[in-house]
Amino acid sequence: FFFFNDTATTEIYTEQIVGSVRCVQETGTWEVWISVDSMRDTPLQAAVPKKMKQSLDEATEMLNGFPNKLRQYEAFDKMKQRIQNFKKMNAIIIELKSEAMKPRHWKTLLSKLKVTTPYTDLTLGNLWQIDVLKYENIIKDVLNIGRGELVLEEMLRAVKEFWNAFELELVRYQNKCKLIRGWDDLFSKVDEDLNNLNSMKMSPFYKAFEEEILPWDDNCLLYTSPSPRDS
Repeated sequence: FFFFNDTATTEIYTEQIVGSVRCVQETGTWEVWISVDSMRDTPLQAAVPKKMKQSLDEATEMLNGFPNKLRQYEAFDKMKQRIQNFKKMNAIIIELKSEAMKPRHWKTLLSKLKVTTPYTDLTLGNLWQIDVLKYENIIKDVLNIGRGELVLEEMLRAVKEFWNAFELELVRYQNKCKLIRGWDDLFSKVDEDLNNLNSMKMSPFYKAFEEEILPWDDNCLLYTSPSPRDS
């Protein structure tokens, strides 16, 4: 269950639910309501965006199929508006399921929304209850941070994966010694990664990765020393 700290908010939401139930009973839209409400207990982590959209589209089609005599009821309009609101909220919820939203971003967002339910326990109904449309700007701000940090995360991952798997290839030279093959390619890669690391430092999202970026920056700088052929 989802609990509000504000008693007034709880009472308002309860009145909305009771009102909705009364409305759907009056017009025979109960089946439509059940099809939508069945998603309420779906865990956020298990929610499938395509299925969410499909369910709401089907509910809209069911309403569109109602005869004109039922469309004249206020209850019909309320149900239609409620489904439209769910569609708008689900568009935001789908964005929140982006890979850019890490646990740290969810912690920040839930704190701003004053939601005490842990991210791992959230359901679609929890987000519907707080009406995420009212907090769209706050959600967008957190999403933008997540997306910006994801760009840096992927750039840093590329650097790590290359150098963690890298092995020097040595070739024998005149039976006297061994030289590094592809020295020019190696230095080109170092320059490329240094540029990427420096661009990360200029990012407003750099702080989240500072402790990871600096050691790699130092390691790449070690390879910028003159090569043996230049000495």
